[in-house]
Amino acid sequence: MRKDITFTVATLPDREREVVEIFVADTQFAELSYENDRLRVEIYGNPQGNSWDFGFRELCEVLEAARLRLADAIGGIPERLC
Repeated sequence: MRKDITFTVATLPDREREVVEIFVADTQFAELSYENDRLRVEIYGNPQGNSWDFGFRELCEVLEAARLRLADAIGGIPERLC
């Protein structure tokens, strides 16, 4: 996994539970949440105007790492992403 990817567990006022924010360098790339018995990924646009570029396996690793952090924060998630 790229070294410029970081994760933050956050409590947001518009969410039922904690979420995991995924950053590339200092820019938020995505948010992983678990609500209504569904694991959800919101992917944000790149503010620099170009597209985000990940290899398939790399993106799966990033999302799985975020899922594990979210599972720790909320006490478990029954599904894997990739």
